[in-house]
Amino acid sequence: VECAVTAPNHKKTEPVTYHNITPYTKTWMLLLRIVYDVTAYKNFVLGNKTPEEADSIAFHKREKWQDTILGYVVVTVGGQPNQLPPIDNNDDDDDDDVDKEHQDDNDDNEFDVRMAEILPVRPPETERQMEDYAHACAAVQNILLSLHSEGLGAKWATGPIIRTRAMRKVLELKNDDLIVGIVMVGKAKTVPKEWR
Repeated sequence: VECAVTAPNHKKTEPVTYHNITPYTKTWMLLLRIVYDVTAYKNFVLGNKTPEEADSIAFHKREKWQDTILGYVVVTVGGQPNQLPPIDNNDDDDDDDVDKEHQDDNDDNEFDVRMAEILPVRPPETERQMEDYAHACAAVQNILLSLHSEGLGAKWATGPIIRTRAMRKVLELKNDDLIVGIVMVGKAKTVPKEWR
C-alpha cells in the first residue's frame, strides 16, 4: 500500500481507501461466503445450471479463493455517484415487525438473494470524480508493480463478487464509495516470458 499512495492525485483529494483482507479473519470468512453465494446465484438464478451444478461450481470457486490466494486488497474510491440502488421489497408480507437484532443474526446464516444480486456500476459523472477514479486505478497499478517486484503474483479483479450488497456491507462502504477492484495476492505458478 505504501507504493499505492504515491499515485498521482490531482487536487490532493486523497479519495482512496485500501481494505486489506488476510486469511483466517472474520472478513476473510465473509468474503469466502460471498464468493460461494454470488457464484451459486450467477450460475443457478442467472444461468442455466441445476442447483447441484451451481453448488458444485460455487464450492470449487470458494475452495480456489481459500487455498490459493494469500491475501486481498480491495481498493475503493469515495465521492462517486450513489452505487447502492434501493432494495425492491415487493413482497406483501407484514414481516416489518421482525426486530433488527434477529434479522442481523439471520444475515450470517441464511442466503438472501438481495445480498448476492449483482449491482450495476455507476461510473464517474463529474471531472473530479473521473480524476479520483483515475487516481484509484493508478494506485492499483502501483500495488501490482510493487507485489511483482517482491516476487509475488497478483491479479486485479473486477467481477460480480465485488459488485454486491454483501461485499459493500462487509467493507462497511458508504453509498458513494465505488469498488475499483480487488487485488488477489499469491505465488505465481508460472511467470510469463512474453510481455505485451
